[in-house]
Amino acid sequence: MPSARAIRAFVEHPTTQLILALILCGSGIAEIAHGLADEIEPTRVGVHHGVIVYGFAKAIEAIPHLMEGIGSGARYLAGSTDRERKDDSSNGL
Repeated sequence: MPSARAIRAFVEHPTTQLILALILCGSGIAEIAHGLADEIEPTRVGVHHGVIVYGFAKAIEAIPHLMEGIGSGARYLAGSTDRERKDDSSNGL
């Protein structure tokens, strides 16, 4: 059984946040499209509009975290490549 720490790590992970935000945006847009197909009432504002705004806000919030993670991964990979080169040169290769 997963621990509370593992569940929190999953829920707070930037990728999870981005996926949930995209789902919110998609469902809100689908609701608007469905409403437009039924009848056009431009003055009617519903909950789906708020869901779209919240979804976009959450998506934008997740982007810096994802970029930071990608940068950290790239620095780690670059560092491991540098270490491998040093090991190869010290072994006389």
